[in-house]
Amino acid sequence: MRMPIMAVLFVFICSINVLLAQRATTYHQTFPLQQTTSSAIIDISYPFVIEQWVGDNIMVETNIKMKNISRQTMDFFIRQGRYDVLQTDYNGIVKLEMRPMPRKTITTRYGACEEDVLLKVYVPTHVTVSTAGRKVLALK
Repeated sequence: MRMPIMAVLFVFICSINVLLAQRATTYHQTFPLQQTTSSAIIDISYPFVIEQWVGDNIMVETNIKMKNISRQTMDFFIRQGRYDVLQTDYNGIVKLEMRPMPRKTITTRYGACEEDVLLKVYVPTHVTVSTAGRKVLALK
């Protein structure tokens, strides 16, 4: 009788570690540019890196790492648009900014979730970039 209880307890303890392991995902957004677009304003609240490339579009790669969170909870925040970048066009200027929404610390019943987000913004070589006063981690 004691052996099955110990086996169930062992499986339960192991499943907690699996459910609350570090989660990571990467997704991409692509923003088409008009032929008259000559500059981009990047106003992103998360840390970001700007890289120039020979493409015709602006591409944003969002890398998300979270600790102490289940896959379902992480997917919920992604579906809600917490990490979405929006594009606005102004007469030859493109502005990229985060979806406006409250960005409180994520807390689960297991405590605060560590959230590590890094965006890589790939901008065509013919587009001049302004960061709207935001600190850029690197410009390549």
